Amino acid sequence: MRLSSAGTVATVLGVLSLSSVATAPAATAGCAPAGSRVLASSGTARLYSAAGTLYGCLGTTRTRLGALASRAHFERTRVAAYALSGRFAGLDVAQMGIDVFSSSVMVIDLKTGRSVATAPATSPEHRAESFVTVHGMVIDPAGTLAWIGERSAVGALTPVYEVRTLGRAGDRLLDSGAHIRPGSLTLHGRLLGWEDTTQRTSQLSP
Repeated sequence: MRLSSAGTVATVLGVLSLSSVATAPAATAGCAPAGSRVLASSGTARLYSAAGTLYGCLGTTRTRLGALASRAHFERTRVAAYALSGRFAGLDVAQMGIDVFSSSVMVIDLKTGRSVATAPATSPEHRAESFVTVHGMVIDPAGTLAWIGERSAVGALTPVYEVRTLGRAGDRLLDSGAHIRPGSLTLHGRLLGWEDTTQRTSQLSP
């Protein structure tokens, strides 16, 4: 299960066309078609890649989630990270521009193929030439996503890390600072854990 602004999120949603859902015939590797590469599985749900694109499927519903970063398929807007649990997939959608790198996160219900929640990966970085990335991502079977985001900018090179969650009720900031260890995020049931100057925990809420 492990692994920016409102305008940016809207643009990303338009580019990825997450509402484009097709009925898929029976396939091998669960619901993933023959010849694809299964990247994650949870129950009968699958995330898989085909021709440089990430797809999700559950039963006969197949959803195109976006381009994947690779040497052969480099896209300015692409899925940089993903997580899967139950019927829900979490995505980190990265956008690369001129002297800027931004990320947005979203939760997709693979049963319907639709986005149920979206948010910027961090609080806004108001400096020019800014960089926002996601280092860790986990999601629970109820569709609550958690991640550690990093933001920095030219002239503010010390990164600020944020621990955030996203569910149907919106996104929450749980922790922020320079001492959060970006690779420390864990999820056991609904108990989220990470390392700041001490070990921190929080119960996920929908």
